[in-house]
Amino acid sequence: MEQFLGNRVESSLSCDRIVLATGSSRTGYNIASSLGHKSIVSVPALFSFKIGCPQLADLAGISVEHAKVKLSFPPDLSLRAFASGLSEAEFKSSLSQRGPLLITKEGISGPAVLRLSSFAAKLLANQNYRAELEISWLGDL
Repeated sequence: MEQFLGNRVESSLSCDRIVLATGSSRTGYNIASSLGHKSIVSVPALFSFKIGCPQLADLAGISVEHAKVKLSFPPDLSLRAFASGLSEAEFKSSLSQRGPLLITKEGISGPAVLRLSSFAAKLLANQNYRAELEISWLGDL
């Protein structure tokens, strides 16, 4: 069994496994890399959607309780690479979320948008954070 040996000023540490929690710090990734570990490229998740719409900005602060938000991508884009263990149908359905939505000065936020950004984080990053967004202000009505 391979062991990790770390040195501190006061003592040494020997263990079978170690967790290196880096957050978004590049320093943490560099340390892991220098020890021979490979990193998975991370992308931001849980973010609001910035929408360039001056008319929407005038409504900042208004919230809708039962909205539905849906992302659409070019039809030639293979969603399979982003499905993270889900079937393509399950992944496509995750690109539509229902729940509270808040209009902000720069776009939209709220639980439905944050869930949607989480499910679609890698896909959005791959598309330079560009996608079609459909909002149903009345949910499924």
